[in-house]
Amino acid sequence: LAAHRIVDRLRTTLTGIARLAEEAKHDLTDTVGARTIIVHGPTGTGKSTVVPWEAMRWLEEHCADRATTPGMVLCSQQRRKVTISLAEEVRKRHGEVGHAVVGFHVSRNRNAGPASRLMYVTEAIGVYALINNRDLKPTQPVTIVVADEVHERTMYTQMIIGLARTQMKVNPTMILILMSATVDVAELKLAIPGAQDIEIDQHEYKVSRFFLHRDITKLTNVLELTARLIVTMHHERCDQNLVDGV
Repeated sequence: LAAHRIVDRLRTTLTGIARLAEEAKHDLTDTVGARTIIVHGPTGTGKSTVVPWEAMRWLEEHCADRATTPGMVLCSQQRRKVTISLAEEVRKRHGEVGHAVVGFHVSRNRNAGPASRLMYVTEAIGVYALINNRDLKPTQPVTIVVADEVHERTMYTQMIIGLARTQMKVNPTMILILMSATVDVAELKLAIPGAQDIEIDQHEYKVSRFFLHRDITKLTNVLELTARLIVTMHHERCDQNLVDGV
């Protein structure tokens, strides 16, 4: 149910943006804010797996109606492991089609095919791709940029947003999607006037919370405690050791 609500609202918003861009072909600067979507909702609502995939599907259908070649959806992540895990999860979820069109690029590890249209990338790769806007696939310029975890406000996140907004002033087909579980939406909309927001309030995945049974302010080695808690949680979920000797 949560996924269907995300899809419906995302598709409606993207269609409205495309219509707006077509009506303002000669003054794209005024539509940069309106072509920015803020997707926010708690952890576990499916933002990182559902939104990029559905943005890619909408893009393909939209371009097919206009007999144009769809560009690429670029989804940036802060961490290498997360980037790979998300790409593999989306591939698995959508079977053969997913494996054909979903790729990832992490440091020197690039896993993509000739039909790849959705790329999960680390932020540094995302910056490089936007600077060139042809590196990931020369025949498919980046058309939709999805910046995840924008509340962390890393240097690379700021660069990705800045590069995307600059290119949106001359590229009528480019759309920027900003996603976060905890970002201050009101503050972000002040920074990007005209930005649209989609709130997701239903969970797609089960989220578990773990609490310490000790007062953390009285602990002297928080790092060691955190490491032990991670190992304990890992053992509860799988048979394989997290690291050799644990």
